[in-house]
Amino acid sequence: MVYIWYPAQASTLKTSAPYFPKADQLDKNPAAQSAARDIFGLAWPQIAAGSLRSHAVTNAPPLKMGGQFPVILFSHGYSATTFSYTAQIENFVSHGYVVVAIEHTDAAGLVLFPDGRIRPFRNPPVSPSIHDPLKAMIASAEEGTQIGAEDLRFVLDMLVKQKSSVTRMMDLGRVAAVGHSYGGTLSARACQIDAQIKACISEDGEVNPVGAFFDFSDRLPLDQPFMLIEIANHPTASELARMGESQSQWNDFLEHQHQQLEACGAGSYHVLLSGSGMAHSSFSDGPVLNAPPGSAQSTVALQDLLLTEDLEMNFLDENLKGNPAPLLDGTAKVPSEVQVERVGRLH
Repeated sequence: MVYIWYPAQASTLKTSAPYFPKADQLDKNPAAQSAARDIFGLAWPQIAAGSLRSHAVTNAPPLKMGGQFPVILFSHGYSATTFSYTAQIENFVSHGYVVVAIEHTDAAGLVLFPDGRIRPFRNPPVSPSIHDPLKAMIASAEEGTQIGAEDLRFVLDMLVKQKSSVTRMMDLGRVAAVGHSYGGTLSARACQIDAQIKACISEDGEVNPVGAFFDFSDRLPLDQPFMLIEIANHPTASELARMGESQSQWNDFLEHQHQQLEACGAGSYHVLLSGSGMAHSSFSDGPVLNAPPGSAQSTVALQDLLLTEDLEMNFLDENLKGNPAPLLDGTAKVPSEVQVERVGRLH
């Protein structure tokens, strides 16, 4: 299932699109309702009732002025859904991008197809031939990452073949892959297997103990500019013990991640976020939607989300529009909780 957001003509419609299309239909299915509550938490009843809405208009006439727009292939996190990232997606589009968001079947928490079929999250089977639990988990995740990356390649190939008012406004020579967590990991792999993708962002998609992304057996390079934007993690000795990891193993992970990033294409960045409210979910709508309205928690969650959006917009504008990236190149002051490191070949 694929959803597309695009710059549209001004609309006379007073009602914006639902936050999650046909949420009321999903809410009538007990299993789907349970999955949706797991994904959206306390916000789900509002979403299902239609009182929490997006800023988009369904099937709005595409904007005819401005030529073609660069494209972002967006991928959600594991067991999440595209609509968990509505604010981020709408922000991209409001800055002149078309976002093609892919619901990765089985890896998504909940998918509703046009014919009414509902597909919940399904954990992939773990190979019985691998007896070490960690190695078996890594192998399964690597396989899922490959499938997700092939989803991106398939969708991009289909967009090239399709002729419609929406695809005609896409500049498919300027395409980026962006994703959160699992979506970030598969976006990195998609860049390795498809040169049509010109830039890549992984939102907290590093894989401990593997690295910034998986080392596939084909050893394909990541030649495009790559941005790993992650929440800083400095585990204590007790936290490492709970993870079943020694300090030397953690240091090896960090070193290998750095080596991978240095081998990426020129114009790559490693961004660390260490704000007190920053968490793995800070790239999604969840912390904002589930914070008490008007609370300090709500303010911090919104500030964190806006910060990630600004940093990523700098990277995309630099690589797909040729614009300056002041938050990344050192020409603008960044908050103290943001550490930007230029990485990649020839940096």
